[in-house]
Formats: sequence, structure tokens, C-alpha cells
Amino acid sequence: MVRVVERARSDRVSHVDRLPDGPGLTAPGGAHRLRPREHPKPFPWRLPRPSRLHSVQAVCVPRLAALIVEAPLAIVRLEGLSVFGHHGARPYEKEAGQRLEVDLEIDPLSDAAEHSDRLADAVDYDAIYRAVREVVEGRSFHLLEALAAATAEELLTRFPMRRVQVRIAKQNLGWTTGGRAVVEVVRERRT
Repeated sequence: MVRVVERARSDRVSHVDRLPDGPGLTAPGGAHRLRPREHPKPFPWRLPRPSRLHSVQAVCVPRLAALIVEAPLAIVRLEGLSVFGHHGARPYEKEAGQRLEVDLEIDPLSDAAEHSDRLADAVDYDAIYRAVREVVEGRSFHLLEALAAATAEELLTRFPMRRVQVRIAKQNLGWTTGGRAVVEVVRERRT
């Protein structure tokens, strides 16, 4: 039978050490006698004592509340909208016109469409495409930056969205190596 040597602070025992071998230091049957080793701190998995629990909650709960973020809504992306417009800083760009590619990223104001599965609650893709065409084909800008900003502002005024990102790309026909010019604008609804 093995006998364990107790110490005064038995509540902090985390490991048992063997006593050194020697005559009289083994229990009957040859088993080594064991002694507990003190752990410098309480176990990390131990719950706080009830008296300290309230102070822990008072410190931790506000910090956790600050980390909780509102659940994100669905993001709607309309990519590769091909529209034709007369935009550019050079006269030949405005005269001939050119095909532009528009990408939109929309954050709706409501998550009603996610829960109801009704078309009436969703973003109307066709109406948004028509609005983009009205701005790009109906007006003329020197810079893509101004065109993208006007498109974003028009979408925010006409549709229920929290945020819109407009990305407009055009082939740069003036460069011999080809390439594209791309401008991206983000606008958010002011509350």
C-alpha cells in the first residue's frame, strides 16, 4: 500500500513526486512512496471563487459587449455590367465613345429579403442596371472618378442601400500595350 505525504497546503497539489529510493522509503510490495508537489498558482481551469465572480463579470462583460458587432447583412454584387458612354479627357474619347465595364457592391438597408424570400423585399437588379445606364449613357464626364461618384450618389438616392461601391473600368485605347484604367468609389448613406 502506498502512503501519500500530505502538506499544509493540500488544496494546491497538482503533481505527485516520488521520494528518493532508499531503505525504508518503499511501501510494502516495492512501490515507491509519493509526496505531493505544490503548484505556485491555482489551476487555470478552476472557476473563480463566488466572492470574486461578480468583480470578474464587472470587468469582462463591458469588454465583451464592445466586441459584439451587429450581424452583417447580405452583400449584393452586380459584376460585368457593360455600358457604352462618351467619357474621357481627350476629344476622340468623347466623340467615338467606348464600352465601360461597371461592377457594383451593395449593402442593403434591410435584411428582410434574407428572411422572407420575397422578391418585393430584395434589391431590384434590373432597376439598378437601368439607373447605371442612365448615368453612364445620358451624361458625359472628363474623368472616370467623377462618373463613378455620380453613379454611386444616384444609386444611394434612388435605392434603399446602406453602402455602395462602384468600380468602373475602361480599355485604354491610347496605350500601345493595351491595359485598362479602373476607378473605384465607395459611398455610404448618412444617418
